[in-house]
Amino acid sequence: MPSSGEVTEPEMAHWRLQHICEVCGRDEILTPTEAYAAGWDYPPRTGQFGVISPRTCPDCPMANTVWAALTLEQRSRADLSEAQLDVVARILAEPMSIMVDGQDASEPERVRISAPTMHELKPRMVELLFDGWRMTRMDKPVMEGNGIDVVVWFEREAR
Repeated sequence: MPSSGEVTEPEMAHWRLQHICEVCGRDEILTPTEAYAAGWDYPPRTGQFGVISPRTCPDCPMANTVWAALTLEQRSRADLSEAQLDVVARILAEPMSIMVDGQDASEPERVRISAPTMHELKPRMVELLFDGWRMTRMDKPVMEGNGIDVVVWFEREAR
């Protein structure tokens, strides 16, 4: 894998992969080229499939990833949370665990974003709306910042 992040295998360039940030839970379906351009730390442009390394969106730090827990904090498997173990299982099963099955050209792309407060979500929401996404749903707790995230779903026509 070149250090430039270039995908040298032409058959991977068109893959539609589910990109899930292990820190904030942001979930987007992108090609490797789109993900790399947007700043995602995700194989095959950053790292390798099946190898524990950060899987983060452009907004989140690597310090809160499973990779950081295992390598920097020297935690054992027994010290990982259920959510972290789910991330490990997903990474070890890549690329099959993140491939988008049979996406029909007429099926819209979908994105789910979340954060503790609307204030944190607003810049990302504006960016998605500007890029042609349409907001389809928002779940907002009565009181923000109380451990329950604000979650917003967007759709756009498949490209």
